[in-house]
Amino acid sequence: THGKKLLIQFAEQNNIPFELCGKYIVARDDRQIKKLKSLYENGLSVGLEEIQWLSEDELRKTELRHTSGINAIWVPSAGVISVKSYTKKLLDKVLKFGGRLLTETECKEIKLDQNKVTVCCQNNLSIEGDLLVNASGINATQLLSLMPKLAKNYSTKLGMGSYCFYNDEVPFNSLIYPVPEEHGLGIHITRSLDSDTKLGPNFSWAKSEDTDLNENIIEDFYHDLFGLWKNIKKDSISSGFAGFRPKLHINNELYKDFLILQPEEHNNLAIHLLGIESPGLSASLSIGKEIAQRFRQ
Repeated sequence: THGKKLLIQFAEQNNIPFELCGKYIVARDDRQIKKLKSLYENGLSVGLEEIQWLSEDELRKTELRHTSGINAIWVPSAGVISVKSYTKKLLDKVLKFGGRLLTETECKEIKLDQNKVTVCCQNNLSIEGDLLVNASGINATQLLSLMPKLAKNYSTKLGMGSYCFYNDEVPFNSLIYPVPEEHGLGIHITRSLDSDTKLGPNFSWAKSEDTDLNENIIEDFYHDLFGLWKNIKKDSISSGFAGFRPKLHINNELYKDFLILQPEEHNNLAIHLLGIESPGLSASLSIGKEIAQRFRQ
C-alpha cells in the first residue's frame, strides 16, 4: 500500500497519466472462494482497509453481472498508469541530477575492494563508484554471479507471459482478475488509458528467450476467459505480445517473493534486486526508498 501511495503521488506531481478505475478479483467455485478469502484477509492485514467482500447478490448489482463469479473482492484504489510516461520521467530525473544512461553496454566483470566498486564493460570501459545497485531484471542473478561467490546459489528461471488484445466493446470499466494461480495473477482483463483492452498474461516456463506466441493462443485465451466472462467473443481476440518474469530460485528451490539482497561478502557495497516481477512497478518507488535508506546507514 505504501508503494502505491508513493506512485500515485509521483504521478500527480509529474503530470503522468493514470486512472484509479478499481479492480475486482472474481471467484467462480468453492475452491477459488477459499483462496479469495485468504487474499481478502491478507489485504486487510497489510492495511488495505478499503477493500470490500462481495456476495453473489452484491456482485450481480455491479459490472460483474457479465461474469460467472459467485464471490469477489473489490479494490477501489487499483488502477492503470502510463508506464512509458512514468519510466521516461524517472530517466529525466536521473539525468537532471547528473546521472548517465549507457545503452548497449554489457557488463563483463565487477571488482570490489573495501570501499569501491568497479564495473568493467566492453570496449575497455570501466565505471567506478561507491555503491552498486543490481536492478538488471531477468539478468540480475547473472550479474550477481560476476561478483564474489555467496554461500547460497541464486539463479533465475524465466516464466513467459503472453498477452492478447480484445477488439470489441467490453462491458467492464474496472480491471477484472481471476483468483491468482500458482505462478501468476492469471489471465485478466485490463483496460488501458487509451481504451484498448488487454487480456493476459498466461504462464508457461520458458525454454528459451524466444517470445514467439503459441499458435493456439487465441483458442487458449478464449477457453480460459470464457469461464470468467460469459459473452466473450473468440473472433474479437487477436494475438499480442509476450514477455518474461524472473522466477528466483535459491539453491534450486523456487522463492515466491521479491528479494533485496545486500551480502556481507560484497562488503555491503552492492544491493541486488532479485525476482522482481509483478507488482514490481507499483512497488518501484518504495523499493527505491528502501535502497536509499540502506545506503545512508
